[in-house]
Amino acid sequence: MRYFIIALFLIGSASADGLELEFSLMTAHLVTSGMNNNNALIGLSYDNWEASTFINSYGDRSYSASRRFHLNHGFSVSAGAIHGYGDNAKFFYARVDEAFLFASVNYDIPVNDHFGLRARLMGRAIVFNIVLSN
Repeated sequence: MRYFIIALFLIGSASADGLELEFSLMTAHLVTSGMNNNNALIGLSYDNWEASTFINSYGDRSYSASRRFHLNHGFSVSAGAIHGYGDNAKFFYARVDEAFLFASVNYDIPVNDHFGLRARLMGRAIVFNIVLSN
C-alpha cells in the first residue's frame, strides 16, 4: 500500500504548479486521553491529491492517500484511505484490505502566498499543520 501511495504522487508531481508540503504542529484528541499528540506528519499534495506519512494516535506509522474537495470560506473535505492503524482502527467503518476509508473536514488559514495553517478534524482528533505552497 505504501508503494502505491508513493507512486501515485511521483507521477502527479512532475510540475510544481499546485504543489503543497504539509508538516504537523500538534494533535488534540477530543474524547480520549493518553493518545499520541505528536504525529510527525509529512504530507505532499498536488492538484488536490494528497499523500502523507505520520505516527498515528496509537504510536504506529501510518500512510494516507486522499483527494481534497474545496468548499467555501477556507473549508474543504478530504476523502481517502489510511494504512497502518491495524486493530486500533475502531472508528473507521469501511475497510479495504489493510487500509481504512476516511474523511476529514479541513480549515485553511492563509498567512501569505506561500505559507499557511491547516486544521483537520479527523475522527476524534483535530490535527494542526503548517502548509507550504509554491
